[in-house]
Amino acid sequence: MGSIPTPSITKFRIKDMTYKEITEYIFVENKNLNADIAFAFGTWNAYKESCRKAAELYKQGRVQKIIVSGGVNPKSGLAEGVLMAEEMQKLGVPKKDVLIENRASNTLENVLFTREILDRRIGLGKIKVIVVVVKNIHARRALMTLKKHMPSGIELKSAPYASDYYENVTKENWHKTESGRTLVMHELEKIQKYLTKGDISEL
Repeated sequence: MGSIPTPSITKFRIKDMTYKEITEYIFVENKNLNADIAFAFGTWNAYKESCRKAAELYKQGRVQKIIVSGGVNPKSGLAEGVLMAEEMQKLGVPKKDVLIENRASNTLENVLFTREILDRRIGLGKIKVIVVVVKNIHARRALMTLKKHMPSGIELKSAPYASDYYENVTKENWHKTESGRTLVMHELEKIQKYLTKGDISEL
């Protein structure tokens, strides 16, 4: 997994973790972002930011394909995957290089439904490296979900971004505001919950 830190949350209770331990655990980022495909997770409040990050990787020649993933918003009735694909084209990514997953309503479904599409359209055996484009606070859980459900031979990388919608929470400032602390602690609780359920695997 390259430079991804590997401490296990199962070794200690959340309340006993220091700010440094939490920061190292949650905020996962790789320096070498070259991959076969970028997997852009949707998020209704920041999907354009996700698209910009993925398009940046494509234009830099770090990836040859992008898959966008996000299902229908019950309030708007619009599929986020479709909106993201349209945004990619606006950002200059050719339609032929964007795959669409438009059914997922949570992280597990993002991964399971995307796996189906990648296997059908490309073949999982042909994919060596996937780089995940995701909100920085969500990076570890996204990677842990992929590790659980993707073939073990695929290398996983993280290309996170800080979102304006989430007050630009970063690994440097998250513990300085109540909202930042709430977001990060909520992620820790989700990781603990889904590890217990068996939906994700520790990195």
